[in-house]
Amino acid sequence: MTTNEGARSSEPADAGRIAHFLTSMGRGGSEVRTIDLMNAIQTPADFFSVSGQPAALDDVVRGAGHTLHLERQSIVRLGRYVTLLRERRIRVAHAHLGLASGFVLLCAWLARVPVRIAGFVSEGIGGVPTVRRSILLALSRLLVSLFATDIVGVSPGSLTYGWKKGWARDSRCRVIPTGIDLDRIRQTADESLTADATGSIVVSIARREQSKNRTRTLMIWEQFTRSRASTLLLVGSMSDDELALAAEIDRRVAPQSRILVLGERSDVGAILALCDVLLMTSKREGLPGVVLEAIAAGVPVVASDLAGVLYIAENLDGVSPLPLAAADDRWVSALESATASDRRAALRRGFEQSIFTMDAVIEQHRALWRML
Repeated sequence: MTTNEGARSSEPADAGRIAHFLTSMGRGGSEVRTIDLMNAIQTPADFFSVSGQPAALDDVVRGAGHTLHLERQSIVRLGRYVTLLRERRIRVAHAHLGLASGFVLLCAWLARVPVRIAGFVSEGIGGVPTVRRSILLALSRLLVSLFATDIVGVSPGSLTYGWKKGWARDSRCRVIPTGIDLDRIRQTADESLTADATGSIVVSIARREQSKNRTRTLMIWEQFTRSRASTLLLVGSMSDDELALAAEIDRRVAPQSRILVLGERSDVGAILALCDVLLMTSKREGLPGVVLEAIAAGVPVVASDLAGVLYIAENLDGVSPLPLAAADDRWVSALESATASDRRAALRRGFEQSIFTMDAVIEQHRALWRML
Protein backbone atom coordinates (compact mmCIF):
# COMPACT_ATOMS: atom_id res chain seq x y z
CA MET A 1 0.00 0.00 0.00
CA THR A 2 1.29 3.46 -0.86
CA THR A 3 -0.14 6.40 1.02
CA ASN A 4 0.21 10.08 0.29
CA GLU A 5 -3.02 11.60 1.52
CA GLY A 6 -2.86 15.34 1.98
CA ALA A 7 0.55 15.85 0.39
CA ARG A 8 1.45 15.98 -3.32
CA SER A 9 -0.90 13.10 -4.14
CA SER A 10 -1.62 14.33 -7.68
CA GLU A 11 1.84 15.65 -8.57
CA PRO A 12 4.19 13.77 -10.88
CA ALA A 13 7.44 12.56 -9.40
CA ASP A 14 10.19 15.18 -9.33
CA ALA A 15 13.40 14.48 -11.21
CA GLY A 16 16.31 13.68 -8.92
CA ARG A 17 14.21 12.68 -5.93
CA ILE A 18 15.69 11.40 -2.69
CA ALA A 19 14.11 8.39 -0.97
CA HIS A 20 14.63 7.63 2.72
CA PHE A 21 13.94 4.10 4.00
CA LEU A 22 13.20 3.72 7.72
CA THR A 23 11.67 0.93 9.75
CA SER A 24 8.63 3.08 10.47
CA MET A 25 7.81 6.73 11.03
CA GLY A 26 7.56 6.35 14.79
CA ARG A 27 8.64 9.17 17.08
CA GLY A 28 12.29 8.16 17.14
CA GLY A 29 15.43 10.25 16.85
CA SER A 30 16.47 9.08 13.39
CA GLU A 31 12.98 9.66 11.99
CA VAL A 32 12.54 13.13 13.50
CA ARG A 33 15.97 14.34 12.44
CA THR A 34 15.64 13.00 8.89
CA ILE A 35 12.43 14.98 8.51
CA ASP A 36 14.16 18.05 10.01
CA LEU A 37 17.04 17.68 7.55
CA MET A 38 14.83 17.47 4.46
CA ASN A 39 12.76 20.41 5.66
CA ALA A 40 15.93 22.46 6.20
CA ILE A 41 17.19 21.61 2.72
CA GLN A 42 13.69 22.46 1.42
CA THR A 43 13.66 19.45 -0.85
CA PRO A 44 10.61 17.18 -1.17
CA ALA A 45 11.49 13.54 -0.54
CA ASP A 46 9.95 10.07 -0.56
CA PHE A 47 9.79 8.33 2.82
CA PHE A 48 9.42 4.54 2.80
CA SER A 49 8.18 2.90 6.01
CA VAL A 50 9.42 -0.67 5.47
CA SER A 51 7.32 -2.11 8.30
CA GLY A 52 4.26 -1.20 6.25
CA GLN A 53 2.55 0.03 9.43
CA PRO A 54 1.10 3.49 10.21
CA ALA A 55 3.00 5.42 12.87
CA ALA A 56 3.02 8.66 14.84
CA LEU A 57 4.94 10.81 12.34
CA ASP A 58 3.05 9.81 9.19
CA ASP A 59 1.02 13.03 9.12
CA VAL A 60 4.12 15.09 9.91
CA VAL A 61 5.79 13.67 6.79
CA ARG A 62 2.76 14.42 4.63
CA GLY A 63 2.18 17.82 6.16
CA ALA A 64 5.74 18.87 5.33
CA GLY A 65 5.11 18.15 1.64
CA HIS A 66 6.89 14.81 1.42
CA THR A 67 5.53 11.56 0.02
CA LEU A 68 4.97 8.62 2.34
CA HIS A 69 4.95 4.97 1.23
CA LEU A 70 3.81 2.27 3.64
CA GLU A 71 5.53 -0.63 1.90
CA ARG A 72 6.40 -3.76 3.84
CA GLN A 73 9.89 -5.04 3.02
CA SER A 74 9.87 -8.65 1.82
CA ILE A 75 11.32 -10.63 -1.05
CA VAL A 76 7.87 -11.15 -2.57
CA ARG A 77 7.55 -7.37 -2.90
CA LEU A 78 10.88 -6.90 -4.64
CA GLY A 79 9.15 -6.13 -7.93
CA ARG A 80 6.88 -3.59 -6.19
CA TYR A 81 9.89 -1.75 -4.74
CA VAL A 82 11.70 -1.68 -8.08
CA THR A 83 8.61 -0.37 -9.86
CA LEU A 84 8.04 2.37 -7.29
CA LEU A 85 11.65 3.53 -7.44
CA ARG A 86 11.41 3.79 -11.21
CA GLU A 87 8.01 5.48 -11.23
CA ARG A 88 9.10 8.01 -8.62
CA ARG A 89 12.30 8.68 -10.59
CA ILE A 90 14.42 8.16 -7.49
CA ARG A 91 18.11 8.95 -7.94
CA VAL A 92 19.18 8.64 -4.27
CA ALA A 93 18.11 5.68 -2.13
CA HIS A 94 19.18 6.29 1.48
CA ALA A 95 18.43 3.27 3.67
CA HIS A 96 18.67 4.11 7.39
CA LEU A 97 18.48 0.42 8.26
CA GLY A 98 22.05 -0.52 9.07
CA LEU A 99 22.85 -4.13 8.19
CA ALA A 100 19.24 -4.64 7.12
CA SER A 101 19.71 -2.17 4.22
CA GLY A 102 20.69 -4.88 1.72
CA PHE A 103 17.20 -5.56 0.32
CA VAL A 104 16.59 -1.86 -0.37
CA LEU A 105 19.96 -1.45 -2.06
CA LEU A 106 19.36 -4.49 -4.27
CA CYS A 107 16.02 -3.03 -5.36
CA ALA A 108 17.65 0.34 -5.98
CA TRP A 109 20.36 -1.28 -8.11
CA LEU A 110 17.73 -3.15 -10.15
CA ALA A 111 15.86 0.15 -10.60
CA ARG A 112 19.12 1.79 -11.77
CA VAL A 113 19.21 4.27 -8.90
CA PRO A 114 22.73 5.78 -9.16
CA VAL A 115 23.27 6.71 -5.48
CA ARG A 116 22.64 3.86 -3.01
CA ILE A 117 23.43 4.53 0.64
CA ALA A 118 23.53 2.19 3.63
CA GLY A 119 23.06 4.29 6.76
CA PHE A 120 24.13 3.08 10.23
CA VAL A 121 22.43 4.89 13.11
CA SER A 122 23.18 2.42 15.92
CA GLU A 123 26.03 0.36 17.30
CA GLY A 124 24.16 -2.85 16.55
CA ILE A 125 20.78 -4.41 15.94
CA GLY A 126 18.45 -5.25 18.79
CA GLY A 127 15.99 -8.09 19.05
CA VAL A 128 16.27 -11.77 19.87
CA PRO A 129 18.99 -13.56 17.85
CA THR A 130 17.76 -16.59 15.94
CA VAL A 131 19.33 -18.79 13.27
CA ARG A 132 16.95 -17.47 10.61
CA ARG A 133 17.63 -13.87 11.59
CA SER A 134 21.39 -14.41 11.55
CA ILE A 135 21.19 -15.91 8.05
CA LEU A 136 19.09 -13.00 6.77
CA LEU A 137 21.46 -10.43 8.24
CA ALA A 138 24.48 -12.22 6.74
CA LEU A 139 22.76 -12.13 3.34
CA SER A 140 21.89 -8.48 3.82
CA ARG A 141 25.49 -7.69 4.75
CA LEU A 142 26.60 -9.27 1.46
CA LEU A 143 24.05 -7.18 -0.47
CA VAL A 144 25.27 -4.01 1.23
CA SER A 145 28.84 -4.88 0.25
CA LEU A 146 27.81 -5.49 -3.35
CA PHE A 147 25.35 -2.68 -4.03
CA ALA A 148 26.09 0.27 -1.71
CA THR A 149 27.78 3.23 -3.40
CA ASP A 150 28.16 4.86 0.03
CA ILE A 151 28.18 3.61 3.63
CA VAL A 152 27.49 6.26 6.25
CA GLY A 153 27.50 6.24 10.05
CA VAL A 154 26.24 8.94 12.40
CA SER A 155 29.34 8.36 14.54
CA PRO A 156 32.58 6.37 14.28
CA GLY A 157 31.14 3.82 16.72
CA SER A 158 28.06 3.20 14.59
CA LEU A 159 30.34 2.09 11.74
CA THR A 160 32.80 0.18 13.92
CA TYR A 161 30.17 -1.82 15.78
CA GLY A 162 27.28 -1.66 13.29
CA TRP A 163 29.22 -2.32 10.06
CA LYS A 164 32.82 -3.52 10.56
CA LYS A 165 36.00 -2.53 12.38
CA GLY A 166 38.00 -1.89 9.23
CA TRP A 167 35.51 0.59 7.78
CA ALA A 168 38.07 3.41 7.53
CA ARG A 169 39.91 1.48 4.80
CA ASP A 170 36.77 1.46 2.61
CA SER A 171 36.55 4.62 0.51
CA ARG A 172 32.75 4.33 0.52
CA CYS A 173 32.58 4.85 4.29
CA ARG A 174 32.31 8.17 6.06
CA VAL A 175 30.93 9.69 9.24
CA ILE A 176 28.21 12.32 8.93
CA PRO A 177 26.72 13.20 12.32
CA THR A 178 23.15 14.14 13.09
CA GLY A 179 22.15 17.78 12.69
CA ILE A 180 19.91 19.42 15.28
CA ASP A 181 17.20 21.91 14.33
CA LEU A 182 17.71 24.63 16.94
CA ASP A 183 14.35 26.26 16.20
CA ARG A 184 12.57 23.04 17.16
CA ILE A 185 14.63 22.47 20.30
CA ARG A 186 14.89 25.98 21.70
CA GLN A 187 11.31 26.51 22.73
CA THR A 188 9.72 28.48 25.53
CA ALA A 189 9.36 26.43 28.68
CA ASP A 190 5.89 25.03 29.31
CA GLU A 191 5.63 25.74 33.02
CA SER A 192 2.30 23.91 33.26
CA LEU A 193 4.12 20.60 32.79
CA THR A 194 6.03 21.02 36.04
CA ALA A 195 3.50 22.81 38.20
CA ASP A 196 3.88 19.98 40.73
CA ALA A 197 7.66 19.66 40.37
CA THR A 198 10.05 20.15 43.28
CA GLY A 199 13.81 20.31 43.59
CA SER A 200 16.23 19.46 40.78
CA ILE A 201 14.40 18.41 37.62
CA VAL A 202 15.91 15.33 35.98
CA VAL A 203 14.58 14.23 32.60
CA SER A 204 14.72 10.86 30.84
CA ILE A 205 13.70 10.84 27.16
CA ALA A 206 13.46 7.49 25.38
CA ARG A 207 11.13 5.27 23.44
CA ARG A 208 9.86 1.92 24.62
CA GLU A 209 12.79 -0.38 23.94
CA GLN A 210 14.76 -2.70 26.20
CA SER A 211 18.12 -1.22 25.16
CA LYS A 212 17.06 2.17 26.57
CA ASN A 213 17.46 0.62 30.03
CA ARG A 214 14.85 2.80 31.72
CA THR A 215 14.90 0.57 34.83
CA ARG A 216 18.48 1.67 35.59
CA THR A 217 17.46 5.31 35.16
CA LEU A 218 14.73 4.87 37.78
CA MET A 219 17.06 3.18 40.27
CA ILE A 220 19.74 5.87 39.92
CA TRP A 221 17.21 8.66 40.33
CA GLU A 222 15.76 7.03 43.45
CA GLN A 223 19.19 7.10 45.08
CA PHE A 224 19.64 10.72 43.93
CA THR A 225 16.54 11.68 45.95
CA ARG A 226 18.09 10.44 49.19
CA SER A 227 20.25 13.56 49.40
CA ARG A 228 17.97 16.16 47.81
CA ALA A 229 14.47 16.82 46.54
CA SER A 230 14.03 16.03 42.87
CA THR A 231 11.43 15.52 40.15
CA LEU A 232 11.95 12.94 37.41
CA LEU A 233 10.23 13.61 34.09
CA LEU A 234 9.71 10.46 32.00
CA VAL A 235 9.20 11.37 28.36
CA GLY A 236 8.39 8.78 25.68
CA SER A 237 6.58 5.48 25.54
CA MET A 238 7.15 2.96 28.35
CA SER A 239 6.43 -0.71 28.96
CA ASP A 240 3.93 -1.83 31.59
CA ASP A 241 6.79 -3.10 33.77
CA GLU A 242 8.57 0.26 33.57
CA LEU A 243 5.38 2.13 34.44
CA ALA A 244 4.77 -0.18 37.39
CA LEU A 245 8.31 0.33 38.69
CA ALA A 246 8.00 4.10 38.28
CA ALA A 247 4.77 4.09 40.29
CA GLU A 248 6.37 1.95 43.01
CA ILE A 249 9.43 4.21 43.31
CA ASP A 250 7.22 7.31 43.29
CA ARG A 251 5.39 5.91 46.32
CA ARG A 252 8.50 5.14 48.32
CA VAL A 253 10.68 8.22 47.74
CA ALA A 254 10.58 11.14 50.16
CA PRO A 255 7.41 13.29 49.98
CA GLN A 256 9.28 16.23 48.42
CA SER A 257 10.33 14.15 45.38
CA ARG A 258 8.10 12.80 42.65
CA ILE A 259 7.91 11.18 39.20
CA LEU A 260 5.88 12.74 36.40
CA VAL A 261 5.10 10.46 33.45
CA LEU A 262 4.61 12.69 30.39
CA GLY A 263 4.43 9.96 27.72
CA GLU A 264 5.09 10.61 24.03
CA ARG A 265 5.52 14.30 23.28
CA SER A 266 6.30 16.46 20.27
CA ASP A 267 7.35 19.49 22.40
CA VAL A 268 10.66 18.12 23.66
CA GLY A 269 12.23 21.58 23.45
CA ALA A 270 9.63 23.06 25.80
CA ILE A 271 10.33 20.22 28.26
CA LEU A 272 14.13 20.55 28.11
CA ALA A 273 13.78 24.26 28.88
CA LEU A 274 12.43 23.23 32.31
CA CYS A 275 15.13 20.71 33.20
CA ASP A 276 18.38 20.78 35.15
CA VAL A 277 19.96 17.59 33.77
CA LEU A 278 19.28 14.76 31.31
CA LEU A 279 19.92 11.20 32.52
CA MET A 280 20.46 8.50 29.85
CA THR A 281 21.37 4.90 30.69
CA SER A 282 21.07 3.25 27.27
CA LYS A 283 22.89 0.02 26.50
CA ARG A 284 23.11 0.69 22.75
CA GLU A 285 23.01 3.87 20.64
CA GLY A 286 24.59 5.24 17.49
CA LEU A 287 24.71 8.98 18.03
CA PRO A 288 22.08 9.65 20.72
CA GLY A 289 20.13 12.63 19.43
CA VAL A 290 18.57 13.24 22.82
CA VAL A 291 22.04 14.04 24.20
CA LEU A 292 22.64 16.52 21.37
CA GLU A 293 19.22 18.07 21.87
CA ALA A 294 19.84 18.51 25.59
CA ILE A 295 23.17 20.29 25.08
CA ALA A 296 21.63 22.42 22.30
CA ALA A 297 19.01 23.49 24.84
CA GLY A 298 21.70 24.16 27.46
CA VAL A 299 20.95 21.12 29.63
CA PRO A 300 23.93 19.09 30.94
CA VAL A 301 23.90 15.32 30.42
CA VAL A 302 24.90 12.30 32.48
CA ALA A 303 24.96 9.26 30.18
CA SER A 304 26.34 5.77 29.69
CA ASP A 305 29.78 5.81 28.07
CA LEU A 306 28.77 4.37 24.72
CA ALA A 307 30.95 5.14 21.70
CA GLY A 308 28.43 7.69 20.40
CA VAL A 309 28.28 9.46 23.77
CA LEU A 310 32.08 9.63 23.93
CA TYR A 311 32.12 11.06 20.41
CA ILE A 312 29.76 13.82 21.52
CA ALA A 313 31.78 14.45 24.69
CA GLU A 314 34.92 14.89 22.56
CA ASN A 315 33.21 17.70 20.66
CA LEU A 316 30.92 19.31 23.25
CA ASP A 317 31.12 20.39 26.87
CA GLY A 318 28.45 19.38 29.34
CA VAL A 319 28.44 15.59 28.82
CA SER A 320 29.48 13.31 31.70
CA PRO A 321 29.94 9.70 30.44
CA LEU A 322 29.90 6.84 32.97
CA PRO A 323 30.18 3.05 32.60
CA LEU A 324 26.91 1.24 33.16
CA ALA A 325 28.87 -1.01 35.50
CA ALA A 326 29.63 1.96 37.76
CA ALA A 327 27.86 1.95 41.11
CA ASP A 328 24.75 4.07 41.49
CA ASP A 329 26.52 6.44 43.87
CA ARG A 330 28.95 7.42 41.09
CA TRP A 331 26.00 8.26 38.88
CA VAL A 332 24.46 10.25 41.72
CA SER A 333 27.70 12.21 42.18
CA ALA A 334 27.71 13.01 38.45
CA LEU A 335 24.10 14.24 38.68
CA GLU A 336 25.01 16.40 41.67
CA SER A 337 27.96 17.92 39.80
CA ALA A 338 25.86 18.54 36.69
CA THR A 339 23.23 20.44 38.67
CA ALA A 340 25.69 22.37 40.87
CA SER A 341 25.79 25.46 38.64
CA ASP A 342 23.82 27.02 35.79
CA ARG A 343 25.79 26.51 32.56
CA ARG A 344 22.84 26.78 30.20
CA ALA A 345 24.06 29.81 28.26
CA ALA A 346 27.61 28.47 27.86
CA LEU A 347 26.41 25.07 26.65
CA ARG A 348 24.11 26.68 24.12
CA ARG A 349 26.93 28.84 22.75
CA GLY A 350 29.24 25.85 22.54
CA PHE A 351 26.70 23.86 20.58
CA GLU A 352 26.26 26.67 18.07
CA GLN A 353 29.95 26.32 17.13
CA SER A 354 29.90 22.52 16.91
CA ILE A 355 29.81 19.94 14.12
CA PHE A 356 26.27 18.97 15.13
CA THR A 357 24.34 22.04 13.96
CA MET A 358 21.98 21.65 11.03
CA ASP A 359 24.02 24.09 8.94
CA ALA A 360 27.16 22.03 9.54
CA VAL A 361 25.64 18.79 8.26
CA ILE A 362 23.53 20.09 5.37
CA GLU A 363 26.45 20.50 2.99
CA GLN A 364 27.81 17.08 3.92
CA HIS A 365 24.49 15.51 3.00
CA ARG A 366 24.25 17.52 -0.20
CA ALA A 367 27.65 16.13 -1.19
CA LEU A 368 26.60 12.61 -0.16
CA TRP A 369 23.48 12.87 -2.31
CA ARG A 370 25.43 14.42 -5.22
CA MET A 371 23.39 17.63 -4.97
CA LEU A 372 26.31 20.11 -5.09
